[in-house]
Amino acid sequence: MIVALDPRTDLPPDVIGAKAHGLITLMRLGLPVPPGFVITVGTAPASAGPAGAPGAGSSEAGASGPAGVPGSRASDPASTSKPASTSKPAGASKPAGASRVAGAGSHSVGEELPAGLDAAVAQLGAESVSVRSGAAVSMPGMMDTVLDVRGPVAPAVRTVLASWHTPRAVTYRELHNIPHDLGTAVIVQAMVHGDRDPHSGSGVAFSRDPATGAPHPYGDVLFGHRGDAVVSGRFNTSPLPTLADREPAVWSALTAALTRVEQHYRDACHVEFTFETGRLWLLQVRPGGLTPRAAIRVAVDLADAGLISRPEAVRRISPSQLRAAATPRMLISTTPATSPAVTTSTGDPDAALPTPDLDVSPHPAPPPGASDAALPTPDLGVSPHPAPPPGASDAALPTPSLGVSPHPAPSPGDPDACPVVALSRDGLAGTPGAAGLLARGRGASPGVATGRVALTADAAVRMHGPVVLVRPETSPLDMHGLAAAVGVVTARGGLASHAAVVARALNKPAVVGVNGLDQLTEGIEITIDGTSGEIARGAQPTTTAADDPHVTRLLTWADAISGDDSPRPAEARLTAARTRL
Repeated sequence: MIVALDPRTDLPPDVIGAKAHGLITLMRLGLPVPPGFVITVGTAPASAGPAGAPGAGSSEAGASGPAGVPGSRASDPASTSKPASTSKPAGASKPAGASRVAGAGSHSVGEELPAGLDAAVAQLGAESVSVRSGAAVSMPGMMDTVLDVRGPVAPAVRTVLASWHTPRAVTYRELHNIPHDLGTAVIVQAMVHGDRDPHSGSGVAFSRDPATGAPHPYGDVLFGHRGDAVVSGRFNTSPLPTLADREPAVWSALTAALTRVEQHYRDACHVEFTFETGRLWLLQVRPGGLTPRAAIRVAVDLADAGLISRPEAVRRISPSQLRAAATPRMLISTTPATSPAVTTSTGDPDAALPTPDLDVSPHPAPPPGASDAALPTPDLGVSPHPAPPPGASDAALPTPSLGVSPHPAPSPGDPDACPVVALSRDGLAGTPGAAGLLARGRGASPGVATGRVALTADAAVRMHGPVVLVRPETSPLDMHGLAAAVGVVTARGGLASHAAVVARALNKPAVVGVNGLDQLTEGIEITIDGTSGEIARGAQPTTTAADDPHVTRLLTWADAISGDDSPRPAEARLTAARTRL
């Protein structure tokens, strides 16, 4: 059925999806949301054969819209385009006819969609609409989005539903233990255009630093572009505080909104937003999205502020998060790091390497005392990477264009675009010391990883031993390579790019926006630090971060709850307290 995005709509996320539920919450808080409606959950899974198998209607997203869909497609479920001048602000009366139009209940890609779909679109009074997915659980960038639809909306809805069964979406659900029969809702909203004029743009904003938990807004913004450009990784973004100088009214409205949603959810939150001609619109809200170390600080700080209790702070942190909070950092060796060649009787150096254990950088400089950090979120563009023919060797793979020139010339017609230079497979040229620092970008997901460079997702899967996926940017089509790699590096993109978002979801180190990737050749061993954004040649030593006072305080509260302050491992202390709660 069709349900209006309206403050009076009272349905749970398993019916309307988490994204629509969040949008309705924003409306109840009096925050600006483009008008729209949701086609309820239950539409996609029936079109598949066996659970999780791609259905006959599935299609991988491309750079342009599918045949018959009068719009452009992206894989950023949160991207939108322009709110037409007729768009209603948040809190406006519900579109007539779009409240609860009786439909077919549960729909598959090949079946009839709910009655009244085009009438509901017409009631929005918008010049065009966006069509996005919205499952009950977050699947960032795994589903298609169709933007700027002007005409019948049904083909775009079917495209979004079909993307539930794409290999990338199936792989993501398997990695995160998400049921294949969960299904997705579909959200149709008036478009808001971040590319309408010089006072327009898009971005992602966190209420607190998602890497450290520091209590200040953090994120990315891209002026003059739609939301899909922010998360696709094709452009290098600006730090969020840039808004304060260029669009002070938008900055003021955004920071007020972040405070309001954090107080409502009693947790750090992040939002995806677009501003059109100086007017802010919120497109999505999610609580959380923090690294383990940041989650601990946020829990402690929220308890200190009285938003949650100390027992609630202890309950929010799992033993695995506590363990992961001890994030290692790379120490770059001053002597050449050697990795002795290992060969098998067949002479294949790949075959003898160990099996991998698979389980945001200079934004503006952080305030004094803040740790190196980086990160942000949301939902992502598609850039197909062709698979090599069966049986092709590594040498047969096409050479991708990866490195960003240290002094790039602006691309014609787009001062924000990021030109690149070609990355060679034939050797390491211009290396500043065999064991020294090779390049530096923006740390997007904390941790340290060592592995051989893989230049394509297919190579990352095929190569033996730990690999680091190195790409110009990643897309949902790289999901299999991201799953196989121990870390990821991209030449372009910011803290909300696809590579950054997926790496954090997989708890793998990531470095984005790296200049000088022309030095990296496939097969060489590198070490990356997802906190500092540094990349060094060879295996490098690491050090564990110093004791965190927020961890110490959390464990003190845990001991008070358990009634046991005897010396024992930190995880045991936390587990004992959580057992009592």
